Amino acid sequence: MQVGPGADATFTAFHPKEAFDLEVYVATKALDDLRALSQAVDKGEYLQQASKWQRKLWVRSSPLVYKGKGKQRVEKGKGLERFSELSSFIDEQPNAISRADVFTHMQGARDDPKGLELGFVLAMMWGFGLTRYGPYRTSVMLESAGSEFGSQLSEVVELLNRKARSDEDVADAYKKLLKLEQCGPAFATKFMYFASPETARIPIFDSQVVAWLGSEGRKDSTKYGGRLSAGNPHHFFEYYKFCAEASQQLGITDIGLLEYLMFIDQNAARLVSDIESLPKWMQKRLAIDYLETLIR
Repeated sequence: MQVGPGADATFTAFHPKEAFDLEVYVATKALDDLRALSQAVDKGEYLQQASKWQRKLWVRSSPLVYKGKGKQRVEKGKGLERFSELSSFIDEQPNAISRADVFTHMQGARDDPKGLELGFVLAMMWGFGLTRYGPYRTSVMLESAGSEFGSQLSEVVELLNRKARSDEDVADAYKKLLKLEQCGPAFATKFMYFASPETARIPIFDSQVVAWLGSEGRKDSTKYGGRLSAGNPHHFFEYYKFCAEASQQLGITDIGLLEYLMFIDQNAARLVSDIESLPKWMQKRLAIDYLETLIR
């Protein structure tokens, strides 16, 4: 895995006007916090992190209808049939899908274009979870890809699993996925995460990690290209470089673990903030209830 000057070159070549210096944006305490989190984490729970989904929204007897403006070869008002054709596969999935579930499927589908297409849907189900618009966006991604989607995903997998993978390979895989309508950085990197090997994992880049990085550093770094944004596809490369360098310093093999640590820590901070907004008597009640669950 190439990380260093080559990563900078790839990032700048992808879109030179969107350069973003994450080292300036993030305070130095970020690495210390990741070190503390990595020492406390249960790595078994990392891979078992599960996402619930709504079966009644994902399993469909009739196709959803395209509501967009006709981009990416999808006609306005068209039935999104490619997604509804996968209903039987979707209905077979457990009520909560874990990271391990998606990895297991992907490992058995490396050389199977149809299996990779199903793996893509599984990754989207895990990623969207209970979000109501998840099935629609996934439907649009599949429809915009066309009948050769499995072959396109095979190319992505091949790029990400090269023995001497370069930053250009990562960029090419990323750009292929971004061509899908409704597929931005957050969900492109979710598939890349599950499609990449453990020793060269692509970390997920979404609003959760961006919020965590923002809390660790300066949110008003306009001098260095504005705020870090999960909606900006060009900011992914600086994030990827940061995670790769941090994993080397912390001795972490799976870079994806860093994303998980940021995700969980950000969720915990939000939970603490919500609890602190409650009256003291309710805070005490919740604390007692929680301690009782730990004792059982």
